[in-house]
Amino acid sequence: MDKLHLLWTFIVSHRSEIVWAAVFALIFGVILELLDFRSRIRAGIRHIKNKWSEQSSARLRKRIKELESQRDRYAAYSSSDKALYLATFQLVIGILIFLSAGAGLMVLDKIGISRLLPIPPTIGFLAFVCYTLAATVGIQALKISSLDTRAKVSEVLTKLESEIADLKKKLEAITK
Repeated sequence: MDKLHLLWTFIVSHRSEIVWAAVFALIFGVILELLDFRSRIRAGIRHIKNKWSEQSSARLRKRIKELESQRDRYAAYSSSDKALYLATFQLVIGILIFLSAGAGLMVLDKIGISRLLPIPPTIGFLAFVCYTLAATVGIQALKISSLDTRAKVSEVLTKLESEIADLKKKLEAITK
């Protein structure tokens, strides 16, 4: 009973830290879930986009074109490993650019340039934005590089083909 009381006292006295830990755990859990192409969150987002595009034939045509261009990009990854390597390399270069921009902004902030700027966003905040963009590009690079086998690419292609076929059927039904 004494251990339970000690645990409850710890929880009550560190409530804000526990809430922040739970928020960050949730955020990182969502990020890890989004890395997988079979993610339920990604499937839900695709479903919502497809349903939203069904409201008009113009939106439906636009969504079909988006999915077809995405399919063509993945088909290029399937036909040649060079396309996948090049896409991953481009994302790595993007990460390095954002990291170097963030580091340069942090150096400018340390030498006191931010005092000369009359605008509200400080240089430190802009550096944080650069680091956040680098992390976002890194997540995209992880998603692209996870397509390391032809089976994974063909699975994504099959899913895209079925979505395109479904949307084309709905477009035909709307236009009739």
